[in-house]
Amino acid sequence: MDELRRIIERRLNEAGAVSFYAVVESVDEQHRTCSVSSEGVTYEQVLLYAVEKAALKGFCLIPTVKSTVVVARVAGGSHLYVELFSEVSKVLLTVADKVAASVDEKGCLATVGKSTLKMTEQGFTLSRDGAGLKKTLEALLEALTKLTVTTGVGPSGVPINAADFVKIKQELTKYMEG
Repeated sequence: MDELRRIIERRLNEAGAVSFYAVVESVDEQHRTCSVSSEGVTYEQVLLYAVEKAALKGFCLIPTVKSTVVVARVAGGSHLYVELFSEVSKVLLTVADKVAASVDEKGCLATVGKSTLKMTEQGFTLSRDGAGLKKTLEALLEALTKLTVTTGVGPSGVPINAADFVKIKQELTKYMEG
């Protein structure tokens, strides 16, 4: 009974509190929300972004599941949002034109008519209108490995440093995703 009284008292105090610590239980990137728990109570649809889903443009931090966050109430109401993060698994920055964005079934940001910068533990993706920096650099390096130049006696051979271009292309995967 004392434990129940303590929990109820804490919940009543939290109702008036501005913010509290919680642990991230799950993340819904598509809706820019997460579920968190604090002292055995689970809070659903905690905002990671100013509004739920709204065109998905702007800046959004995606917390790591099981990390600690500080959750706050919007104007003392029932809506909650994450205000501080202990660990971030992904950073999304979308600079939007007037075209809406969407998230695919894998939780990857689809970019249509806008510039997108996505950073994760595996690297970053920079894209605009479906074209990505990594793909462009890979195509450039592939073309350089096959480069021939016309000379007075016919075409030259492929570059003698083609292996260097292949190595550079392989290095891209260490810090770039898509």
